[in-house]
Order: sequence, then structure tokens, then C-alpha cells
Amino acid sequence: GLPRALVVDPRPLTAQNRVGVLRQLGLDVQIADDARSAMQMLSKSADYELLVVDMLVAAPSSGLFLNSVRRDNRTAQIPVAIVADPAQREVADKIRSGPRASVSGSAAKALEELE
Repeated sequence: GLPRALVVDPRPLTAQNRVGVLRQLGLDVQIADDARSAMQMLSKSADYELLVVDMLVAAPSSGLFLNSVRRDNRTAQIPVAIVADPAQREVADKIRSGPRASVSGSAAKALEELE
């Protein structure tokens, strides 16, 4: 099958726009509208090549979603793209710091498109 990506975004229209970009790049994309549903999806199947997480979900005040992802051995190596408005870029960089996974193929192209 196609490489899989998970978009985590509470705004349906924004999520659908990101899905469109990722599908054009050859990824099979699923959507979670919050951290809880994303963790449920990841616990059922952690075979994603990329997580695209909106800053609204990734912010520390919203439940430490990324820390949960990084602590779980099944999901720790999945590359994470945090999508943020330019004004939020510094905060996103702090959240993003942590274990890095190598990104290649469709996931690498997707990251370039989303930046």
C-alpha cells in the first residue's frame, strides 16, 4: 500500500487542505481532530511515515501530545511536522526539539511542501 500520514488538526477545512497536498504526493492520509483521537489511531496502528500536527494541538498546554508520541516505542521514530503560523514558529521550534527520525521518500517531499 501507499505510505501513510496522519494529520492532526482541530479545524476540518485546514485539515482537508493538508490532506490534499499529502495525497498529491502519494501518501495515504488519515485525519484526527485532536490529540486523544490521534493517540487512539496510533495505538491501533503505528505504521505511519509522517505525523503532521497543527500548532493548536502541539502546544504544551494541550496535553503534551508530542511527548506521548515520543515516549511510546511504537511511535517514537515517526517524523513529526509541526505546522505553525510564522508568529508561532519560535514556539514550534522548541516543541519540535527532541529525537529526530530520518525522513525520506514521500514523507520528505511532504515536509518540503508543508513548509
